[in-house]
Amino acid sequence: MLGSSFLGLRVDGMATSLVLTSLVIGLPRAAAAQEDAALTRSAQNPLLTHGPVGSTDQLKLGPRAMLREAPGVWKMWYEAVPGGNKSLCAYATSKDGVSWTRYAQNPVMAPSAAWEGGANNATGETSPTSVLKEHGVYLLWYHGYSGGKRQIGYATSLDGISWSKYAQNPVLTPGAGGDWDADSVCEPNVVHVGASYYMYYSRCVGAGGIGLATSPDGVSWTKYAGNPVIATGTGWENQQVDWAGVYYDGKLFHLWYLGRATSDTGGFSLGHAFSSDGKTFTKSAANPVLAPPKPAIISTDYAVNKGDGIGIENSAKIFRLGSSWRFYYGGFASCCPEDATLSMATSPVVASPNRAPVVDAGRDFTADVGVVAPLDGTVMDDDAPVTLDQVASTWTKVSGPGKATFENASAVDTGVSFEALGTYVLELAANDTELSGNATVTVTVTVNAGSGAGGAGGESVGGDATAVSAGADSGGAAAVAGGGGTLGSGATSSGGASTSGAENRGGTGTAASGGDATSAKSDGGCGCRLGSRRRVSEPLLALLAAALVAVRRRRRP
Repeated sequence: MLGSSFLGLRVDGMATSLVLTSLVIGLPRAAAAQEDAALTRSAQNPLLTHGPVGSTDQLKLGPRAMLREAPGVWKMWYEAVPGGNKSLCAYATSKDGVSWTRYAQNPVMAPSAAWEGGANNATGETSPTSVLKEHGVYLLWYHGYSGGKRQIGYATSLDGISWSKYAQNPVLTPGAGGDWDADSVCEPNVVHVGASYYMYYSRCVGAGGIGLATSPDGVSWTKYAGNPVIATGTGWENQQVDWAGVYYDGKLFHLWYLGRATSDTGGFSLGHAFSSDGKTFTKSAANPVLAPPKPAIISTDYAVNKGDGIGIENSAKIFRLGSSWRFYYGGFASCCPEDATLSMATSPVVASPNRAPVVDAGRDFTADVGVVAPLDGTVMDDDAPVTLDQVASTWTKVSGPGKATFENASAVDTGVSFEALGTYVLELAANDTELSGNATVTVTVTVNAGSGAGGAGGESVGGDATAVSAGADSGGAAAVAGGGGTLGSGATSSGGASTSGAENRGGTGTAASGGDATSAKSDGGCGCRLGSRRRVSEPLLALLAAALVAVRRRRRP
């Protein structure tokens, strides 16, 4: 897929050719301050509002995590609030980032563990606020709520719908007594820069504050000793600051965060701050860059309040699309009961540099020799200097014992076949005419991979999966165990029985072990697909025939 990322940013030597060995420190104030231009609300607000009575989000929409994976492919995971202090993780998609369609089977994740509020209780939260896609896997950070305290958790998914919560959750907890964040930690926003993940999180109570934690793997976090990196100030932010969205432009970290004054009677305003090292931030003199309507618009009619008549309710998610910034934020529509919407604003890009394409070549996998196997890549970009659909992508073989034949080497999602057994490394590279990014995938080529370690197609797509295998199985493919099914060799299930090399999404999928089937897939019904995309080359047929003759000769008395 081709796409763009905001909290889905990954910039490192493995993923792009832009190797960041050090951050640029001491850039002139003017070069960064120009990115604090005032925001303009979209005339199309609100983009998404609460659902009907009885729906998952009948009360309001809360914070969200978002990705733009390809031209015409936007994805959003958002806090759906049916009522009170209860929130679930819901999913929606869009072709343009403006008109959104809810997933029919929402929610996709709900409170289950005690620290999240437990299952089937009146209170509890699984509020998603940050997502990355790396090695073909979606990585999600969210907060849970129990006993008046919020904590941060982590989950993974292969399709963005069925999520497996990390067994050692929560991954970030409140500080010790006397610490600035001793009460709660919430709304994590994560970027991956170089060898580190940077998480900007909020205190969520009292005067708030925004803290930083770093991690080498996105799971084990160390809080910055100088926290909070953003605290209350004067004027528009003298009462509370919280809930920051982050964007790393290749040189600077930009935070757009919420602030509130003691004189405010409505929602929050949005301010901007920047940093060269991600730790020491300079607030803009132009703050706030987006303020509530004055006077506040007190109405439950969206045609009147435009989705944010009282102000801003939660953190912004930021995309760069060419010459414009696009901000998605929670609009505070009305109260009480509290109603929040998905709203959008824009501002011009002035000084931020072009960022190299962010490339993901997918998960390592096992394939059959002579059989076309799918390649699932993703390319995300900032639409600069060309639009995403103009970014050139190319698959090549880096290493391996034989020839690798691509169906379409210029397509991000394509197929590949191999004529010899062994281990291959393939590279997906993307170029926006100025900068390039790349990533690799390792393919182990065997005979009858379908009866072995699963290959590229194995995935968990349902149930309340909680066990995560973050590494690779014996066939080189990541495996996630889903609830409700039987996990076979190199395959996963989440709704029915799944055998070797099979994928099941709620129906009955079967695949032959060692026969002609290399992939079987069921998407809600009873489906069996044998010999999917199996193409055996002439040299392979000759090789197999010779091997068979040899075996028969050895069996003769």
